[in-house]
Amino acid sequence: MLCSITAAALAFSAPCSNREFDQCGGSGYAGDTCCQDYDKCNYVNDFYSQCQPKDICLNGMFAQCGGKEKNPPFNPWDKPHHHQICCPESFDCIKQDDYYSQCLYNATNSTCSGSYQQCAGVDSDGKPWGSQKDPESNYTKPEMTCCQPGYKCVPDAHAPTHYSNCQHTEVCTNARFGQCNGTDVNGHPWTKNYSHFDCCPEDFKCVYKNPHYSQCLWKNSTK
Repeated sequence: MLCSITAAALAFSAPCSNREFDQCGGSGYAGDTCCQDYDKCNYVNDFYSQCQPKDICLNGMFAQCGGKEKNPPFNPWDKPHHHQICCPESFDCIKQDDYYSQCLYNATNSTCSGSYQQCAGVDSDGKPWGSQKDPESNYTKPEMTCCQPGYKCVPDAHAPTHYSNCQHTEVCTNARFGQCNGTDVNGHPWTKNYSHFDCCPEDFKCVYKNPHYSQCLWKNSTK
């Protein structure tokens, strides 16, 4: 009896072998289903669940964060249907209509130029952009020379040395450690036809896990 109790106690106290972002469930998966205390085993699709940091937001910049699915069965975009309703830092979930809400950049306190605002060239005094004097506050107020996320500073085709503004550029909507290939929660292929992209953020690469799931991991990752 003592041996049985000891064995059971040891089994109960055995540490979880899964590390952060390891698989912890899914159809046909035979490995450990536990996660570290600071992680949670989150459902990704029927074939893959993963140990992810608790309360992590996997929505990328400009991603959908509310409304309804764009393809049948047009489920609500909510947690019960395995959708993220959060947004990354500096982005807010803004309702566009009853069917779509999107993570948009909150430029209220931005230190970068917004959509189509000047970001380089010369100012109204003919000086390099960033050196114009603000007469009301009597101090040199540098113009903003960077662009908000989702935009890049593009020289004007007719006056490239005198004027550049922030123009929209395609942004990868996949998040760090987010899905980048396979199938989605409805069994649809992870393609643009179903509003999915196979890209990853800078310094990340798309790593194959199984036929139903690939993930954005650090480029120097060995897994």
